[in-house]
Amino acid sequence: MPGDISFIQREGASFCDILIEDNDIRRGDTLASAISILLMTDRRVTLEELDDANMDTDIFPADRKGWWGDALREQNIGSKMWLSTSKKRTDKTLREHSEYADEALQPLLDSGVVKKVFVLVEWTDEANGVMDMRILCERPDNTATTVRFNFIWSEIESNGL
Repeated sequence: MPGDISFIQREGASFCDILIEDNDIRRGDTLASAISILLMTDRRVTLEELDDANMDTDIFPADRKGWWGDALREQNIGSKMWLSTSKKRTDKTLREHSEYADEALQPLLDSGVVKKVFVLVEWTDEANGVMDMRILCERPDNTATTVRFNFIWSEIESNGL
């Protein structure tokens, strides 16, 4: 029987939701659930990382995100993708998201749950700001799990103020 709760990303949403079928929580692939949690949880960052991402730390100095449970762990979970959600739709933004995904999924490699992780990020509908992220994780027994996310991109235009 499948293990964990199944998550679904609603179209146009930047978050995942629990999948309900026949008035019950649908259970699914444990690895796919772990991938969703690791990517869709906002990782806590330092003030320097906020500065590097051009976040206005004077307005929101304490908004470093993060999960409260990280206080009990040696390694923080989640991804830093939230740092670039208001950046322009560029190849650099794609590279950042790929790097953030790699970092977020590293615990799966460290624990031996998977032996390889492949991340592909691309603009599938750049005119409308759709970013597609596909994650393929290969287990030690050579089986694989693929998870796909779509992000609707909203650039924040600077008006020079």
